[in-house]
Amino acid sequence: MALPNQLKTARMTNATLGVDIDNRVGDLEIALCDILGITIDSNVTESHFNLDNSGRITKALIRQIAVGPVGWRFKDSVGTEYSIQSNANTLRICKNSGTEGSPVWTNIASIDVNGVWTFTGIPVGPASDPTTANQLTRKSFVDAAIAAVAATKVSMTGNETVAGIKTFSSFPVTPSSAPATNYQVANKKFVDDSIAAAAVPAEARAKAWVKFATDGSILDSYNVSGVVRNALGTWTISFTTPFASANYAVSICGHNTAFANMFPMGVHVDANAQQAGSLKVAACDHTGGYWDIAQVYVICFGDQ
Repeated sequence: MALPNQLKTARMTNATLGVDIDNRVGDLEIALCDILGITIDSNVTESHFNLDNSGRITKALIRQIAVGPVGWRFKDSVGTEYSIQSNANTLRICKNSGTEGSPVWTNIASIDVNGVWTFTGIPVGPASDPTTANQLTRKSFVDAAIAAVAATKVSMTGNETVAGIKTFSSFPVTPSSAPATNYQVANKKFVDDSIAAAAVPAEARAKAWVKFATDGSILDSYNVSGVVRNALGTWTISFTTPFASANYAVSICGHNTAFANMFPMGVHVDANAQQAGSLKVAACDHTGGYWDIAQVYVICFGDQ
């Protein structure tokens, strides 16, 4: 094997066979370190190699006594140079962006004493998908898994058609604006506002009404606690919730069931008998006398 050019030009000074090279680093040692992949600099204070009695170079002390970390150098199949360096409690994998003789090491990965790997770039995984839970995966596998899940879920934005019955454990919150088309969901405020707009004002609603028979028995009513027959053709109606005053409006009518008695009659509020909590009504025949009729109907409007 031909002698490397580094060795041809190297000089060995102040050294003899069988004696350690303990002077300053010479050209010979620099050349050998470069061949074996050992980084040295001017801070090296000990010899890296011994010469045996046959004149052969042996690795007696392959170690770096220098400021920088200890490292082993190697090349990949395309000639890119890498090194494995130990620095304190961290083992680093570095890439040489310089030359072989003047390396510039860039850290590409490291592992600490706890076994934690740190990468400065994104590692490239195999093209196959992971098959066990503890295997690392790659972006395309994750993207495909997310897309598969997204296809079965309702998205946060965008138009979608959802099939099937969906039951909510809480009330969904709709936009604050009112619905504009027939099939848009209406919120409570829209319904409340619509009812309020269509509702009859409180002043226009009947506050009490009753339908009762001759004997005062109530056939149906609202806000009426009772009806008492006072005498022939007169009755007193009591309200459950009284009016604010005696100044409420009253509408009264009645009818008789006997055809023979179908002659003019009148039903009216009895004189001075309208109070906030009660009302006295009377029925009269065509002569003006009090008369019992079959049924009486009374409706009252006013403030309460």
